[in-house]
Amino acid sequence: AKEDAMRRDFTINGLFLDPLDGFIYDYVGGKEDIKNKMIRTIGSPFERFSEDRLRMIRAVRFASRFGFLIDQDTEEGILENKETLFPAVAMERIWQELNKMSQSDTFAHALIDLHRLGLLQVIFPDLQHMHLNDIKHIVSCFKFFPKNTPTIIYLMELFPNFSLEQLNNLCAYLKISKAE
Repeated sequence: AKEDAMRRDFTINGLFLDPLDGFIYDYVGGKEDIKNKMIRTIGSPFERFSEDRLRMIRAVRFASRFGFLIDQDTEEGILENKETLFPAVAMERIWQELNKMSQSDTFAHALIDLHRLGLLQVIFPDLQHMHLNDIKHIVSCFKFFPKNTPTIIYLMELFPNFSLEQLNNLCAYLKISKAE
């Protein structure tokens, strides 16, 4: 279990429950990080992110979903590795993470954090010159969207000046299904 825990991504995912006695085994400080509302990589963020670059986006998803902060070393790891996201991670995997994020009431916050950490601009190069305050303004309307709004509708809001053709190209770029 200890070796398995050391291979996991974040301390909050490195806990093991013994189903017979209910004891939680914590080899990586996950209980303390949950108590302190912190997302932290297990070991070096650089190692964890080089093993799977999608973990950078997952850190933001977990932080947003649970209302946690991202540990400073983990944030620095994201900032220094963000440009390595592509081609290491397939767009389909990123789309899956965005879909998971959008299922939470904190999707707007997740997009703000993705932008603050430079990941949103890596995923969507057209947003490279958009200021963080502009992102905050755009996503502020998300609270008025109906429940079960498709993820792509939220994302299209980030591109208010796109033509219909550009929006169709965005959907193709994200490799979303025709139904979506």
